[in-house]
Amino acid sequence: MQYNEFIDQFMPSGQMRAYLKTVELWPFQITELIYYSPCPLTEKLEGLRKLYEQAEKMEVCDERNDLLERTANCISNIEDALKCLGVEGVFSIEAGHFDEDSLDTSADFETLCTTVEDVMDYVNELEQNYVESYDDDSDEVAESLRWYDVTKWVKDESGKQKSICNYVIINNEICYSELARDYYDDYMKQISYYSGVDLNLPVPFQVGDIIEVNGYPYGPRIRFLLTTVGDNWDCCCLKGMFRKMDGTWESGIVKHGKISYRDYPGISPLYSAHVYEGTLPEGEQLLYQIRDYLAGDESEAVAFEMYRLPCGRPVTDEDIRRGMEAPPKIRLYFRKGESYGD
Repeated sequence: MQYNEFIDQFMPSGQMRAYLKTVELWPFQITELIYYSPCPLTEKLEGLRKLYEQAEKMEVCDERNDLLERTANCISNIEDALKCLGVEGVFSIEAGHFDEDSLDTSADFETLCTTVEDVMDYVNELEQNYVESYDDDSDEVAESLRWYDVTKWVKDESGKQKSICNYVIINNEICYSELARDYYDDYMKQISYYSGVDLNLPVPFQVGDIIEVNGYPYGPRIRFLLTTVGDNWDCCCLKGMFRKMDGTWESGIVKHGKISYRDYPGISPLYSAHVYEGTLPEGEQLLYQIRDYLAGDESEAVAFEMYRLPCGRPVTDEDIRRGMEAPPKIRLYFRKGESYGD
């Protein structure tokens, strides 16, 4: 089954979009691509319903059955989350932002509302005040790392407040929802919004590519050197090395969202991943030297991180430079258990 129209609509990255149209996707991959996409809930619901209709027309097979089951579950999660918006109760609103000093996210309680209309009015007013505070600096406003966590509360049998669904508002749109874990009798039917950071899709990138991803709204843009690709299938096959704002270096598994300052909350970096063709900022230009030193050799990249960089403390620029002083192949001798110079 061709998924091109869904890839076009729900995959923001142009390079990822073009590549995914050339490979075969499994049912779980296309349903998750849609469900976790950074766009309004209503758009995702419409897309999933269309996907379900197309799946119904397929010949009976395991793929069709799997696709129908997964798509139906995604649809029910969104439909029930939208229904919860109209249930009698209250909403709590927290304003979240990324702090460049702590390199972490935080959220501050704002207010309580009784209707979703009041929630959206309150958020829109906060957003308008924020935009006005920056005068005409539209670029800075657009890149501002902020969002709103909204929780719907209802009274349980004992009269105590109980949360039934959480929502995330980004750019004045409800983009994500997560029903309470006990919302369904079978808890396996509940889909966690936080699992979206683990989106597993194949990528068109190669070892040695410098990739840029946008952590918006939970973190800044990050550029990293792709050091492993593996089979381009496994969830842990992609790994990259990047320089943080504090000047230290980290490596992380791309498909688990660990190319960032936080794992959760987060949006999969695959949605924004693309080969970076600009000039790296001064502090990150060491990536060019690392790329040339490793020369696209995946085994060299693995050995470099394991044997030439320190463990148990932050990695500095000097650690990176010192690690590149030895000829690349020498460290592989140690990995094989041989002594230096053998």
